[in-house]
Amino acid sequence: MLDGRVLTPRWHGRRAHLGSKENLPVHGIVLGDQMAVADEPARELSAREKTVLGHGANEVVMSLAGELRVFPSAAAAWQERLITAEQLPGPEVQRSVAKQKPSKAWTTGKKSVLFIRVDFSDREGNPINDKAAKFEMDRTDEFLRDNSYGKLSIETTIVPGAMRMPEPVEWYQSDPEERRYDLLVSARDAARKLDAKYNYRDYDFYIVAFTTIFEGWAGRAYVNNTGLWINGGFSNDTIQHELGHNLGLYHANAWVPSQDDNPIGPGEHDEYGERTITWATTRRTGTLIFTSKTTSRGFRTRM
Repeated sequence: MLDGRVLTPRWHGRRAHLGSKENLPVHGIVLGDQMAVADEPARELSAREKTVLGHGANEVVMSLAGELRVFPSAAAAWQERLITAEQLPGPEVQRSVAKQKPSKAWTTGKKSVLFIRVDFSDREGNPINDKAAKFEMDRTDEFLRDNSYGKLSIETTIVPGAMRMPEPVEWYQSDPEERRYDLLVSARDAARKLDAKYNYRDYDFYIVAFTTIFEGWAGRAYVNNTGLWINGGFSNDTIQHELGHNLGLYHANAWVPSQDDNPIGPGEHDEYGERTITWATTRRTGTLIFTSKTTSRGFRTRM
């Protein structure tokens, strides 16, 4: 948002593949209601800007989310540390890189999950009963334990009953790409108002589940951040797929050659193409291995 206007970000380069982040410092060029976001977290001030602000011509002045920092020479090393910090697992971005705190073990340990169910004035009723919800979450916990060799588990708290949403189904369906976010926020607020112990901020992850009202998908989730939608896809397969996104996993792509079966040469990526891995489809046929050294996110996939 800029001066009260909501802008559509346009990402490129490294940041086009960055997971969801909170308080990510950005700068770029605004044209109309769109913003071309720069690939670097900090921006170097121009000579004219430095003169206006009273800085010397030989000083390097960097702006990070409106905060200025002055360097006697090049700031490339500082910029590189900022880039490294925003690529760490988890939603939080560590802006101060002088003394970085140890990164949180985003993909290991015992995680708490809040399970929120919602209904609507024109589609009343609990979308999934307590017993079924517990069964699917227990299966999800089993999957994560098995595939992490015991390094990751979840404990689920199910909010009792269904939280009534403030708008009817038709309202959310009229602009699904935008109003699904309203649905997520309203569900969180309703659960917190029911009882303070259901505040989503006190949990590692949270799920908002409802009967199918959107077309084309059974579940969606933030990547590398908390929050996921279950749009009628109540099976543990869908839930573990979406939790994988929260943990930092993208879909398992496949390279599809355009000439014969030769993988060397022209072709295209199929986003869901690797059919043996959970993060390509919702079938449990792959293995997720959580380690401390394999990748920047702390896990790798194995056939």
